[in-house]
Amino acid sequence: TDNPPGPPVITEALRDEYEEAHGAALWCRAHIARGLPAREVAVLFRARAQAGPVAEALALAQIPHRVLGARGPLERAVVRDALAHLTLAVNPRDRVAFARAAQAPRRGLGPAAIAAITAHASAGDGDLIAACADAEHVTSLNARQRAAAIALTATARALSARADDYD
Repeated sequence: TDNPPGPPVITEALRDEYEEAHGAALWCRAHIARGLPAREVAVLFRARAQAGPVAEALALAQIPHRVLGARGPLERAVVRDALAHLTLAVNPRDRVAFARAAQAPRRGLGPAAIAAITAHASAGDGDLIAACADAEHVTSLNARQRAAAIALTATARALSARADDYD
């Protein structure tokens, strides 16, 4: 993306889904009070069962809201794509995560390119991100696919570095 980097991700360990929902509502209220347009605020949750506590906490905080989508969050392609990128960042040998992350967003790495990179990784220690970084040695890739593989490397390594900050 050409967008500037956003703010860092913040993590907190909370007791249960109700405390999580309350914390999310307080965060929303504070940021809206500071001038963040409410239409730019979203609360994402891991399980459909959290929709109730989140909606209740937002209502108690007097924050107008609506729950979008009849599907659970993990049924949305964009969420599965993001999870694939995060999984690959912490486990560069996960072939399923690699196959999904390599194609989201579309970057010109189709099934043949993914198979070639996977085979290159298998010839080494199985690290798919290292294989992408070494794309210049994957002879069946064209120049655009090599560039896409190297870009995927940068994304995965950046996410991995961020994950290391929370260990």
